[in-house]
Amino acid sequence: MRTGTTFHRGAAGTLLGLVLVGALVGCGSPQSATGDMSAASYVRHADAVCRTANRQIRRDQQHPKSFAALSVSVLNTRTKLESATERLHALRSKLGEASTGRVDAFDHALGPYLQSMERLEQPTLREDRVRAAARLRRRGGSLFAAAQAAGLDDCGRGGNSIADRAVFLDYRDDYYRIDDRTYQREQSFARQHPNRNDQLSRREFRRVTRMYREQLDAMGSLDPPRHLRHLHRASRRSLRRALKLRDLILSATSAQQGDALFGRELRVFSTYHRLDRRLRRSLAR
Repeated sequence: MRTGTTFHRGAAGTLLGLVLVGALVGCGSPQSATGDMSAASYVRHADAVCRTANRQIRRDQQHPKSFAALSVSVLNTRTKLESATERLHALRSKLGEASTGRVDAFDHALGPYLQSMERLEQPTLREDRVRAAARLRRRGGSLFAAAQAAGLDDCGRGGNSIADRAVFLDYRDDYYRIDDRTYQREQSFARQHPNRNDQLSRREFRRVTRMYREQLDAMGSLDPPRHLRHLHRASRRSLRRALKLRDLILSATSAQQGDALFGRELRVFSTYHRLDRRLRRSLAR
């Protein structure tokens, strides 16, 4: 199900689109009298405003790597959406008595949505960021529903992607912290066992397995942004399969059985490490 913000698809508007919007809401327009715009014309022009705004906000940083970058990104987007909102209000005023309750509901939902964006610019504490992002999603969802009810196709989109900027920032910090801790422990263990050809004792094997199980559990508590959810889940599934094989190895009744399982476990762990590298590359972009 699609939910979101006022505006979603695209980059900066074309000259033609800007001229069109200016002609609609500029001073001295021959259509400036209240009530001289039809409902169909309102829908067409409002969607044009939203398409332009959608294209413009795609320029703003989608994957901020610091709170300062997040604040600037959201501020830039809000400024653009405020300008679009003014145009939408002007279009609504041209409808006059031709307006409907659904159009009015959409127009009234614009202000609360912009206010929820302001809150995402300010909070530096994680819990405040989480609440602000959740509020933005809710307001964006309400705006999207109102836009759809009013017959608007291009308005009300993008709220989740803007909220995901804050989600990305927190997920990135958490993933690095958890993954780096496991890597450091793995390196420490490797220094204690420099000859990798030596067969690990059962106790040592259990120790390494426990280390990765802690990683799996910690990753389960993370909330990835939407564009990383599939990769995050694939990584956890791969690690979970590897750990199940390790449990089977520990319960193997013969050396032959253990060796066969160990070969499978190495291949699955290789897949997990490949997915982990992909995640880290995505977080660095």
